[in-house]
Amino acid sequence: MNNERIEFLNDLNERMADYALSYPLTSQEGRPEKSESEDKNTNTTRTPFQKDLDILEHSVRYKILDKKGQVLPGNLNPFLMNRLTHTNQVESMSSSVGKRYNLNADQIKSVATGHDLSHALFGHPAQDVFEEMTEGISDYNFIVDHNRQNVRYCLKLADHPKHYQSINVTHTLTNDLDKHHGKISLESAVVNACDPGTYRGHDLGEALSIISVKHKKPILLREDLSHLKIISQIDPEAPNLESAVKDWFRTRLEKAMDNKIHLIEGQPFNKVMELSREVASLDEKDQITFDELGDFLYDEYYYHPEIKQAKLWAQDIIRALFLHFEKKPSKEMKVISKRDPAAHPRQVIVDFLTNVTDSDGILIGKTIGCTAANKLEEYLLKQKQAQTEVGLGKI
Repeated sequence: MNNERIEFLNDLNERMADYALSYPLTSQEGRPEKSESEDKNTNTTRTPFQKDLDILEHSVRYKILDKKGQVLPGNLNPFLMNRLTHTNQVESMSSSVGKRYNLNADQIKSVATGHDLSHALFGHPAQDVFEEMTEGISDYNFIVDHNRQNVRYCLKLADHPKHYQSINVTHTLTNDLDKHHGKISLESAVVNACDPGTYRGHDLGEALSIISVKHKKPILLREDLSHLKIISQIDPEAPNLESAVKDWFRTRLEKAMDNKIHLIEGQPFNKVMELSREVASLDEKDQITFDELGDFLYDEYYYHPEIKQAKLWAQDIIRALFLHFEKKPSKEMKVISKRDPAAHPRQVIVDFLTNVTDSDGILIGKTIGCTAANKLEEYLLKQKQAQTEVGLGKI
């Protein structure tokens, strides 16, 4: 990049910090007013986004991300991905891309750290059940999508001292965490792009190493990939295809952004946010190539008969938990109701189950007599044993 572009991006970086600071934490925004004592004790050497990152990393939902499986619900296999390892990889890739364009490193880290904060137990299967259990109730706007749950968590639900109505994060972060809706910063757009850039890579690597209980061999073999265009564009003999796919994505994304960064040069900040997703995206041909890999993973891994069955068991567990806690609210649900008195009872159940880990979900399911919980646990133990007998996967 030439010096003019670097200078422009430096200016953009400064404006990002000004933008974050321009949103005071007021009760009108659903955030607490800062007291004079807090202002006196504020460490001015830390940026607002560094504070955001600290707050997220100390939140309850962040602490349990490693207890939630990425693809396989209830995952007991330590060699498979969980939400925390995925989060760390998204942060790594998006930080690398952001550094190239001198974007706000602290903001990227905070958005990446929080992007999957509100995935419920068992991941997307739970979200499908939440939508099912809240369908047809027209007098309340339910928040079940994990991105919008991120915002709800920051504004309403997270642990907070004394009378605070939210955890004390910037307006910019809450806006950026809802990354699929509305205008977002360029930093958030980079994280949004790098999310599939990482999970398609690590999910491919996982599919090549996870052992099928029925067939006692990996769900995917390298020869199954030969028709994919992306494989012809990387070294098909690479010892680690997961890493090779991620490198392919990162270099192609940076090349595309080099060619599109001019779209935001000289534009007002609001226009930058409007164009951010377009700027932080692959070129059309590369996107088609990358989506071919995504479609392949959906067909051959995410909906592999064993994985699909595990997800169906997980959904049965969620339904059983939902109905159980509707009749017998937990203590935690009563706390949530106090933090948001206007919340519909079923919204409170959604909020509560988002704080439950996969293993706790199975345990509670077994306790209330849900047969799917026993079946899922039995399969997971068999899968872990098969992984040990056949081999622990690539290192």
